[in-house]
Amino acid sequence: MAELKNTSVHSNDAETAILSILIKNPEMVYQLVNLKTHMFNSSVYSALYGVILELREQKLVPEYNMIVNYLVTKNRINSVGGEATLQFLVSQAFNEANLKEFERQVITAYKSRELVRITAAIPNVQMDSTVIDDVIISLQNDLNSISDTSGGDGTECISSIIEPSYDVIIKRLENPGLSGITTGFKDIDLITGGIARGELWVLASRPSIGKSAIMCNAVLDTAARGVPVLVFSLEMSKQMLMERFIAIKTGVLLTDIRMSKLTQKQLEIIAQAAKEFKELPIYIDCNYGMNLSYVLSTIRKYKKHHGVEVVYLDYLQLLAERDEGQTAELGRISRNLKLTAGDLGIGTVALCQVNRAVESRDDKRPIMSDLRQSGNIEEDADVVSFLYRDDYYNPNSKMKGILEYIIRKNRSGPIGTILFNFDMTTNKITGHS
Repeated sequence: MAELKNTSVHSNDAETAILSILIKNPEMVYQLVNLKTHMFNSSVYSALYGVILELREQKLVPEYNMIVNYLVTKNRINSVGGEATLQFLVSQAFNEANLKEFERQVITAYKSRELVRITAAIPNVQMDSTVIDDVIISLQNDLNSISDTSGGDGTECISSIIEPSYDVIIKRLENPGLSGITTGFKDIDLITGGIARGELWVLASRPSIGKSAIMCNAVLDTAARGVPVLVFSLEMSKQMLMERFIAIKTGVLLTDIRMSKLTQKQLEIIAQAAKEFKELPIYIDCNYGMNLSYVLSTIRKYKKHHGVEVVYLDYLQLLAERDEGQTAELGRISRNLKLTAGDLGIGTVALCQVNRAVESRDDKRPIMSDLRQSGNIEEDADVVSFLYRDDYYNPNSKMKGILEYIIRKNRSGPIGTILFNFDMTTNKITGHS
């Protein structure tokens, strides 16, 4: 038997790292699928992790103040060594990208401790031939219990799945052809069935093709149907975003709005639109300094307090640092967006830039490989669509004012191209007959 070194049974540094990362990035707790409280070597850390899991089960964000208030309310603050323990963890600096590795280390150390305990008891076993089979079975059960510590949390019997699945199928009959949340465009809904809860959609193109315009049109239409929408814009200010909404809604030229070339009649139209906007469940965040942790925490907050059902992010690359690690960072971002969508039962649409490779081709319509330098976006997304305008590249194009919406990946249906009329003066997008 291989010797078990003492260093393999202790995981204090990894345990500290996990809790430090979680307290500072509470949304990351959903990445820890296999880690259980009893796997911690430290009883204090075990108790603290247990509190974090309790808050997670209650759909609460286990951030610092929430943890402290919860412990105080439950009279359990001493079980984690007081608030000093949390302050110590906050003061530590660990790379959040290594969270899964820290989880692996803690689980491995736990298994090692259990194996040491089991093997240490063997010399004391009375090797009586009449009970040897019982001893073997007992050892097998102990070893199996170690193996059983991982996996299976998401496994269910089909008997518990079929009834809610059948209910969903029946409910779809109320609105045939639309199984999810509307995209705001009937033609897209017909192909995709809408944005299903738990799905991550990616909408990509080169700059200035129409990503933000599609988003603004979709947000207005979706919210007008009473569906709460959360918009993250890392590129446009709130004022710029509102001016686009106004132009789309009223038909007043966007340049006229921005240059203050408005008639009294146009001002009256805009004033009326402003009143209608007040009734729409649209929530806008244009914090240019936001990071992934901020985005995920905000999504959870607005899902809980405002029932947000769809999230739009404009655009993905602006969340990642522009350095040699951007590809891996984008993959982590897309994965977390997908996990959060699934956990909260919301639809998420992430706008994305494609690389410059399209500019060197005769056919400049983006393809899936144009996303390959963008982490695991292609793998994480349930639907991947690209935008193309021929008149952007060819001033004399016969397709002037036509926006191509190209669905390249559709996990639940067909792919294809949908044509839209794109009025660049107002950003209004309508179906192409």
